[in-house]
Amino acid sequence: MSDSPERMQSTKQSQTELHRTVMESGREGDAARFYLRIKDWVAGAQRDCDAEHVLVVNLLTLAGPVSIRQIGYADPTLFVVYGIDSAQNECRILTHYNTAQLMLSFVPASDAPEGYHPIELARNIDVLGGDPDE
Repeated sequence: MSDSPERMQSTKQSQTELHRTVMESGREGDAARFYLRIKDWVAGAQRDCDAEHVLVVNLLTLAGPVSIRQIGYADPTLFVVYGIDSAQNECRILTHYNTAQLMLSFVPASDAPEGYHPIELARNIDVLGGDPDE
């Protein structure tokens, strides 16, 4: 059974209203707290990185590491990763924050992975495909 455009729009509106309610209440879920902790770790690692190295952040998955380009969250528990897999395909991974395993590595700039892009930290991500809030 496929969703009609009207049903998909209604679902998106409901999720947007729920997100607005959560944000206006000032309550943030576990995914937001996890994101903020990761953001602090990444920012600290970026400060520690010298000019001869780059910080590479990977999400470890069963299919192999995913080079992270952007992270965010969708409360209450969803951690969202945009990245490049080992076959150089762009991907979006939605995972419970408890299962996310990140690896931060300092790599010589000359050995940076193909297509290296410094990680971006988005705040909240619309998992239905909209642009993340920055």
